[in-house]
Amino acid sequence: MLAVHDTGTGMDKATRARIFEPFFTTKEVGKGTGLGLSTVFGIVQEARGSVSVFSKPGQGATFKTFFPCVQGARDVAGPKPAPVNLAGSETILLVEDQEQVRRGRARHPQALRL
Repeated sequence: MLAVHDTGTGMDKATRARIFEPFFTTKEVGKGTGLGLSTVFGIVQEARGSVSVFSKPGQGATFKTFFPCVQGARDVAGPKPAPVNLAGSETILLVEDQEQVRRGRARHPQALRL
């Protein structure tokens, strides 16, 4: 299970009922596409997981993503893979429309560190 919590404005029951619909957004026209949560929902479902949301107006939101457990030993046939270079040169794409959150200046910046 992976939980993500925010300290935003929260959602009422009617909004929560629609948040995973493609193109549903509470933002002004031109400020968001409404594809983020529907994409997450689709990816989690494809992995045979589920997503739960807990939110009330004025109390932020908590999203919990649940993934199936793997039981038993993994099938490790074949030679061992070569050691992985952990220095890496990967790029993480973070999409966020609030500048304070993007720049790590949110009310709880420690929650943004990876």
